Amino acid sequence: GDADPRVTSRRLLCSSLARVWPAYTIGFTGGFLVSALDPWESQLAVQFDWCNSTNLSTAALASHLYCREGSVNFALVSLSLFLGAILGCLVNRFVAEVGRVFILRAICVFVIPGSLLTGLAPDGRGLGSMNAWGLLIAGRAVAGVGMGWVCVSSPLYVSELAATEHRGKLLMVSMLAQSAGSFVAVALALAVTAPAGSADYSNDALNQWFWRAVVLTPVGLCGLALAALSRATETPYILCKRGRQAEARALLQQIHGRQDVEAEFSAADGQAQRALSKTVIPPESRL
Repeated sequence: GDADPRVTSRRLLCSSLARVWPAYTIGFTGGFLVSALDPWESQLAVQFDWCNSTNLSTAALASHLYCREGSVNFALVSLSLFLGAILGCLVNRFVAEVGRVFILRAICVFVIPGSLLTGLAPDGRGLGSMNAWGLLIAGRAVAGVGMGWVCVSSPLYVSELAATEHRGKLLMVSMLAQSAGSFVAVALALAVTAPAGSADYSNDALNQWFWRAVVLTPVGLCGLALAALSRATETPYILCKRGRQAEARALLQQIHGRQDVEAEFSAADGQAQRALSKTVIPPESRL
C-alpha cells in the first residue's frame, strides 16, 4: 500500500537536515563572532596594557582597568568586525550568485584567518601594544567580511535545499542557530570565575588564554563545515543557472521525495533564466 504520510514527512525532514546542517554550523559561527570578544574588554585592557597597568599590584589593578584609551581601543576592535561585515554585505549578492556552496566556503575562508589573527595576536609585552592592537583589528575585520555573508547566505542555502513542507521550520532553525552562537559565546565567559576587575583576580594562564580559546572556536566550526561542504552539491537554482537542468531536476526529486517536481523545477529554472538575462542586459538598459 501507500507509505504512511507521517513516515514520509519525517524521512524528508531528516534528509533535508542532512543537507543543510553545514549552513546551521556556519550560521552559529556568525552569531558566535558577534559576541566572542564582548565579555573580555577588561582582560584585553590588562593583556595589551591599554591603561598602563603592567607594573601595578593586583590590589591596585582594579581601578586601572577602565580608561579612555582602553575604551577607545576596545571599541575600535569591536567596530572593525562590523566594518568588515558591511563590506561583505555590499558584495554578498554577487558572490552568492557564483554559488550557494561557494559562498558558504568563502565565509570560512575569511573567518578562519580572521579568527587566527585575533586569537593568536601577541599581547602587549610580546609585540608592543599598538602592533598587537592592530592585529586584533585586522583579524576582526577579516572575519567580519565572512560574517556579513552569513545572515543572507545561510538561510538562502537552507531554503533552496529544504522540502517545501519543512522549509519554514528549517529556516527558523537557521535563525535560531545565529542567536545561539551569540548566546554560547557570552556564556563561555562564565568559566572564568575570577575575571579582570574582580577582587580575587590574578592574571593567570586561564585569564590570559581562555579568551583566545573562545575567539579561536570559529576555526574548528568552520573546519567542520568545510569538511561537509567538500562533498555538498549546489542548489537546484545554481545547477539550472549553470545549464545542468537534468541534475537540478534529479536533486529536486530527492528533496521532495517524488518524481513529479515540475512546479518546483519551473520555479528554480525560471529564476535562473531571469538571473542570466540580467547579466547580458547593458547597464543603460537596466537603468
